[in-house]
Amino acid sequence: MVRTAAPAAFIAAMQTAALPPPRLPDATLAPETGGPSSGPSASAPPSGDGPRQELDLLRERVKQAEAATAQAVEDRERAQADAQRELADEHALGETLQNQIARTSAAYTVILQAWRAARDAGGLIESTDAALAAERRRANEAVEEVAAAQDTIRRLVNRLKVSAPVEPPASGQRGQETGQAATPPTGEIGPASASGGLEAHRWHGSAAAGTSEADADVVSEAASLREALDSQRTQSSILEAALRDVADKNTAALGSVRAELNAARAEAKSAQDHARALETALRTERERADDASGRIAAAETLRAAEDDAEKASLRKRSEELQRATSAALEERETLRGQLTAATAAADQAQELLATQTALVADLRKQRSMMAEQVIAARLRAQDDEAEAARLRAALAEATSFSTASVKAANSADASARDAAGARALQPAVPPASREPDKLVQRAVELLERRDYFAARLLLARAVENGNPSAAFRLAETYDPGVLAVAGAFGVKPDPKRARELYDVAAKAGVAAALDRLHNLRGEAP
Repeated sequence: MVRTAAPAAFIAAMQTAALPPPRLPDATLAPETGGPSSGPSASAPPSGDGPRQELDLLRERVKQAEAATAQAVEDRERAQADAQRELADEHALGETLQNQIARTSAAYTVILQAWRAARDAGGLIESTDAALAAERRRANEAVEEVAAAQDTIRRLVNRLKVSAPVEPPASGQRGQETGQAATPPTGEIGPASASGGLEAHRWHGSAAAGTSEADADVVSEAASLREALDSQRTQSSILEAALRDVADKNTAALGSVRAELNAARAEAKSAQDHARALETALRTERERADDASGRIAAAETLRAAEDDAEKASLRKRSEELQRATSAALEERETLRGQLTAATAAADQAQELLATQTALVADLRKQRSMMAEQVIAARLRAQDDEAEAARLRAALAEATSFSTASVKAANSADASARDAAGARALQPAVPPASREPDKLVQRAVELLERRDYFAARLLLARAVENGNPSAAFRLAETYDPGVLAVAGAFGVKPDPKRARELYDVAAKAGVAAALDRLHNLRGEAP
């Protein structure tokens, strides 16, 4: 299970790292916009960014802690889903094994039915063999009866053959004996001999009659015996044909049953092998299932323990987070009060800035009036050297007055930026500007002090005197690119006037004026 320590880290950071007290930055006035001169100024109003940043940082930490807690809950739910999916897979595997066992049982049932059918077929074969043996016994008995009948017939025939020749000699013998007994001696013929002849005749008649009756009985009995013998022979042939038919059918059935029995035995053997393989696989799968069940049970126990520990940890973290949130809310209220105070101070500073801005505007107005007076006087006494000296003195006095007033209105930071702007302007000054001209040198000093208006007046006078470097520097005071680099955002640029002055400087031989003129072509209105 994935654990995250982001809430704990946040709580530890909240407990160990104390929030710094709200600090109001040094209020400095914004640089004067549109003013030609610069100087030390009052402080600007506090912005209140420090308390806001600290409050935003605290909110960001609270969001990170909530995100870490949500991630921990999501990881725990994902782990539980994985465990349930694994358990479902094990259940599905168990059901598959149960289905295989059911199919194996069905195959065993089919094999058992085939074995029973084979056993029944074997019983039928045995009963058929018994019936065939009984029929054979009956046939043998019939043959024996026929043989006995034939013996009887032969005995009767023999008896008839014996009885026919034996009885006449007996009769003759009997007659002879009777005749001898009845015959008188020689020479004596009387009634005794006559009666003896009659008796012999009668005896022969009765013997002939008895022989005829015996012959008739024998013939009748022989005929009946022949009929019985024919009937027995017919029945014996029919029985033998039936026995052969039954034997052929039983042999064919026995072959079919034996083939089915062999096929059933082969199928039973294959099923037994398959069943053994299934039992082995089932035993292996059961062992795996038992192992998986044990691992799942152990994982569930461990997960339950981890869940309890994590719930306790989350509960503790939640309480700590609530305390930290309460402290953050209290700190926010404190910061809000401090921000209100800073806002009030900023409002006061804005009022002071407005007052100073009005003062600077008045100074600019006065300076403009004085400059106009100087220019008018210069035009009236252009060729008068004394008038020129007076104009220089008046211009110096106006410059001194303007510089002193602006120094009272601007800050030290503005002075530093002015110097940086003047340094940005210096590299672009061509070598021709280094000629010893008092007006140009004075104008450069005014530019370093960011007094662009007074510098323009002096440079214009120098241009009228025919100084090409003065034309180049005067063009820079109107060039928007140079003013942006110098940071003179309050001075109004004039690209058209700058282009005209660059053209004058370029015609006078200032090489840098051509580059500046080329750059201004794309920026002209």
